[in-house]
Amino acid sequence: MAVDLEAAGFHRYSDRVCLLQVTSGNQNFIVDTLAVDPSDVLRGPLESPTVTVLLHGGDYDLRLLDRDLDLHPVTLFDTQTAAALLGEPSLGLAALLKKYLDVHVSKKYQRADWAKRPLPDEMLDYAASDTRHLHQLADLLTERLDTLGRRSWAEEESALMETLRWHSDGEIDPVTKIKGVRKFELRDVALIREAWLWRDEIARARDRAPFRVAGDPAIRRSYESGHGTFRPSPAYTASRPSSRSGRGESYSTDSNGPTGSTIPNSWVIQAGPRARAAPHLRWRRSPTASRLFETKRRRPWGSRGES
Repeated sequence: MAVDLEAAGFHRYSDRVCLLQVTSGNQNFIVDTLAVDPSDVLRGPLESPTVTVLLHGGDYDLRLLDRDLDLHPVTLFDTQTAAALLGEPSLGLAALLKKYLDVHVSKKYQRADWAKRPLPDEMLDYAASDTRHLHQLADLLTERLDTLGRRSWAEEESALMETLRWHSDGEIDPVTKIKGVRKFELRDVALIREAWLWRDEIARARDRAPFRVAGDPAIRRSYESGHGTFRPSPAYTASRPSSRSGRGESYSTDSNGPTGSTIPNSWVIQAGPRARAAPHLRWRRSPTASRLFETKRRRPWGSRGES
């Protein structure tokens, strides 16, 4: 049984499973997981030790199966892992299908929005192609693994993959996910963190991938180092429920600053050259983040650019 998933994390706030593709024998099935829960039907075959489940680059798919459908496949064979053990220079499914089966697979919908409905036939055919040829590909790769005496290597990797489960980031501070944050002082980290939370609220409300609201470079530019003022910069108009005032407040901004209604005072953080961040914005560091920012020399607050 060959299995693949399509998620919408490139477009939507959540990377929830949107489609589940299954190929068994000569039959291809596509399940709309946003409309039905197939876990009870698939639990038997997927979790049976007598059924080999074929995947390609399935480590993340296995985590999504655990998180969204509570399914835990066993007796795995991952064609991408097998190709890596064979020393293949290209590990993508399209490249392997072209080399071993002379089958051309389009990459047109690789980053499509799989959460939209209805899906056109062309997208459904693309989704089915992810599992349609996996049985043939797996047979050819297994033959080569046997020839080189490396099949046991693939079995060891499969055993490790069977244990994969979804693990959330927990209490890790979101600021640590932003590239380049190591260079900033803690006062600036607090400002960037507030910008990150602003982006996250907008993304969640609109069900959009956070980077489509404002990319990390925009988050880093969302404060002015010289003046210590935080102002959201992407062009959006929305209503943000204020936890401090208890009411929603409308605002709009563009790259030049606020436009239309004024940004609420609770959204503007004044942190002058020698000021610390407001107490409610203090950065709560995780152990990992604490180690990240531990340096032999840390400049004192307000030391930037001062004589």
